[in-house]
Amino acid sequence: MQVLLRHFERCGIKLDGGIIQTDNGSEFIGSWNKKGQTAFTATIQGEFKMIHQTIPCSAHTYQPLAIADGWQSDVETAHRLIENEFFEVEKFSSRTDFLEKVGSYLLWFNTARKNSYKENQTPWEIIKAKCPHVSPQIVNLPPFYLDELFDAMPDESVVGGHELIPHPTKRARTLVILSHLKTALP
Repeated sequence: MQVLLRHFERCGIKLDGGIIQTDNGSEFIGSWNKKGQTAFTATIQGEFKMIHQTIPCSAHTYQPLAIADGWQSDVETAHRLIENEFFEVEKFSSRTDFLEKVGSYLLWFNTARKNSYKENQTPWEIIKAKCPHVSPQIVNLPPFYLDELFDAMPDESVVGGHELIPHPTKRARTLVILSHLKTALP
């Protein structure tokens, strides 16, 4: 999420006071019986000065009053379209081939693919109409592997139970991945 939000900032989006809406996945809320704030919520509120709110369980068309344009069904629709139009069609010969094809598809999806349910507009046209000051680079965040980003995190950020050991390959790949991300991300 930090990579995405930093990308938004570089493109001219003001985050302070904004809302991040997520589903109730454990990556966002932790365990169902967790006491206190999750690391995700702490980062959103502390580092980005935003509000983290979750949708009600199984609320696929949820739209909070505070977010006039943010339907959960838009997210679900985008996921379905990307799965049907890309992942069910393409074959990948390597990790590099995968990243190149995903990057090309997402750029096309965001800038050229018209959506009949959104008045035949592309995501970029919708963004540009609502936020004319935003950089066109907002639709061009290169894809990357989350496991590589995780491996690049400092060891002290990995928190687990007392019986867990740190990720075994973390130290060996940290510098390589960090330099790759610095050159790959705008």
